[in-house]
Amino acid sequence: MKCIEYFKEREKKEEQYMKRLFNGFDETLTLGFFTGMCQLEKNILEMERKNETKE
Repeated sequence: MKCIEYFKEREKKEEQYMKRLFNGFDETLTLGFFTGMCQLEKNILEMERKNETKE
């Protein structure tokens, strides 16, 4: 039971954290952030592939 209570309380804290973290983000800004993160992931994967071929 303590575990369930802990996570119920933690859920409230996490929700407040996320609200503060993304305060002021609208749909356009969120989409731009998402698009940028996807491109960053592609760049990292490409860099890793190039490093693997050098070794």
